[in-house]
Amino acid sequence: MIRILTRSGIALAALAAASMASATTYVGTRTIGTGSVNISITTDDTIGVLSDANILSYTIDLFNTDGSFTLTESNSETLIIGSGLSATATDLLFDFGASGAFALFQAPTTGSGQTFYCLQAIDGNCYAPTGIASEAVEATTDYVYPTTEDRGVQTIASVTGVPEPATWAMMLLGFGAIGVSMRYRRRSQAVRAAV
Repeated sequence: MIRILTRSGIALAALAAASMASATTYVGTRTIGTGSVNISITTDDTIGVLSDANILSYTIDLFNTDGSFTLTESNSETLIIGSGLSATATDLLFDFGASGAFALFQAPTTGSGQTFYCLQAIDGNCYAPTGIASEAVEATTDYVYPTTEDRGVQTIASVTGVPEPATWAMMLLGFGAIGVSMRYRRRSQAVRAAV
């Protein structure tokens, strides 16, 4: 009976870890005029157009001429409008030609006019006059964005080669299950040898 309960517990733990593993982290670096951005965005594995609900977590390091700031899901908000932001199995993309689309990461809240990273397509209304396709970064007091034109679809970040924490958890659970299995096998072999 204990063996059945132990195996059931291991199976449930592995199933829970597998459900946690359904996430993809994209990492990238962008240069924006005199500023730059280091991006790490984790999504819920959605392939195709993304919305706010598909973003599980993020760490976005902002740099401009006045200083730096780090946006995370705990100190800022996201606002994704339109079909500009999308994901493939390997890349996070933004379509600068998608009319009205933008992706905004801003502290402390969207619309605050403060610290942000923004991707704006043609006629997007994120930070610049409509009709401009661009990126902007505002780490302290002066936001920067280059003079731009419709740049089409660009890769913003790519999947990293480092396993997700949930993947590590699944591997550890697997090794633990193997260890438990070997322990019970040795114990049953010892009992058979004694009989």
